[in-house]
Amino acid sequence: MKKRYSEQYLTDIIKQQLFTDENVSEEAASFPLEHLVFGYLKKENVDERQTNCILDVEEHGLLVVLFSGLKKDKILEHFYFRFADMQGIKIKDKKFSVYITLQFTNGMNYEFQLEKRKMKGFPNQNKNLSYVISMMEKQDLHNMSNRSYRKRVLYDKLFSFIYVITLVAFELLALRILFNFHQDSALFFTLIVIISIFVAVLHLIILFLAWIYIDKLINRKFYKAYNQIVEDHMEKNDAEEFLERLNNLPYKPKGKQAKNAFYISKSTALYENNRLEEALACLDEVQISTKQIYEFVEKQKKMIEGDGHHRD
Repeated sequence: MKKRYSEQYLTDIIKQQLFTDENVSEEAASFPLEHLVFGYLKKENVDERQTNCILDVEEHGLLVVLFSGLKKDKILEHFYFRFADMQGIKIKDKKFSVYITLQFTNGMNYEFQLEKRKMKGFPNQNKNLSYVISMMEKQDLHNMSNRSYRKRVLYDKLFSFIYVITLVAFELLALRILFNFHQDSALFFTLIVIISIFVAVLHLIILFLAWIYIDKLINRKFYKAYNQIVEDHMEKNDAEEFLERLNNLPYKPKGKQAKNAFYISKSTALYENNRLEEALACLDEVQISTKQIYEFVEKQKKMIEGDGHHRD
């Protein structure tokens, strides 16, 4: 954290860069910013982040703002987390820091490290941190078990295992070939480094393409029927036919990407048929694995919920 960072300085940055953005949500733009605490976003799902952040709380949710921490003070990302979307909050109070994990019903999982020490720029850190924790505990959210999150963790562990095993196999094969042909070369060790890096990059590309190919191979019949339905809907714009054909798809999607595509399209079809509650329920089936998917699903939910409130 920069020495000049302070509650007031970062409050001004948030107001200047975030609250003036026309694309920011009304919930985030109207946040009071009265209990700022400094910390780090350590993990987003199972991905390490280690990004500077400011966190604040109000009655309905949390505002988290991520900063670059570089020479130019710039907001990288921001999140408004509604308590209504959470199913569990885990708080670990350590000697120097408080670790807070937020588990969402849609499978997203965030872990924060909030500093307990009193800092020059944050004289209210301890007081504000106590307030933030008390507001979280007030929600009485304790269910950290989530089917989508567990599946994502297993998926990532499987991918990591396959990645490591195949990478070792690629590197050993490359080194064996190198030892057979260039062992007496004066540039032998330089060649080892260059070839090892080249093989690692090539391996990652091949593995990624293989993963995509396997997904398409497993879902080839589904994608063929699904893509035809989507194309026909774009031409005819018949909401009832769109929903009926999705409901009667002869092939079920397999894997995260195919299932996400299906549930997002079905949610759209239900929304176009004014079946708003069912449309929202479909979005709950989407497996959130990236911030882009998360933002898309949240935007879709707000559109559906906004339409429902408007009709009420």
